[in-house]
Amino acid sequence: MRLTTLYFLQVSGVYKAQLANFLSTEMLNLLQQYYSILNPEVRMVLVTALKVMRGKDVVAAAAVLPVFLKLFRCKDKELRKFLHGCIINDLKDLNKKAKNNNINKKLQNFILGLLQDPNEDAAKRALNVMVELYKRCIWNDEKTVNAIWTGGVMHSNPKIVAAACRFFLVLDYEYKSEDSETTDDDAADLLKHHKGSKLTKAKKAYLERAIKAQKRKEKRKNSTI
Repeated sequence: MRLTTLYFLQVSGVYKAQLANFLSTEMLNLLQQYYSILNPEVRMVLVTALKVMRGKDVVAAAAVLPVFLKLFRCKDKELRKFLHGCIINDLKDLNKKAKNNNINKKLQNFILGLLQDPNEDAAKRALNVMVELYKRCIWNDEKTVNAIWTGGVMHSNPKIVAAACRFFLVLDYEYKSEDSETTDDDAADLLKHHKGSKLTKAKKAYLERAIKAQKRKEKRKNSTI
């Protein structure tokens, strides 16, 4: 399969019209339906193939990127990290000359929905994508900020809440990828290390409640051990 896929990739730029629909449709359908049970190596080959086709503009970003985002649900850390880079780089290129409002709006809505996904890995990575796009000035609009607030700070998962709080508190920290876990100390120290960020009383009160809720949850967890 790998050799066949690589062959099609090599000629896809020449035979766009003939191969674009077949390749993209078959690969995207395969990934969407069977991503959780596919062999990891086969899954990575398919994702890499779609990335190459995106680079050759054989398949549209609107078709590929939502599937890449959906694959954040996979229990494959290496794949999620690879997909994260693909999404960030693709959106960077799409917005290089001017804001691509059509694709931006579609993906912002998709990621906002993914933030509510019961899969913690998918929700965490979706938040990381939005934060990084904001920090890179690719998605630095009001909608992105509101999405991080409603989807992150208002989230039921304390780790996601803590990560979103860090964004709004504007702390001096380097962007954390999935490789860096959010610790309890990170959450507890959010307000203590706050350095003059402008917060309304309501937001500050909410952040304090969120941190206290995380502490209570961790205390209950420890008491059951």
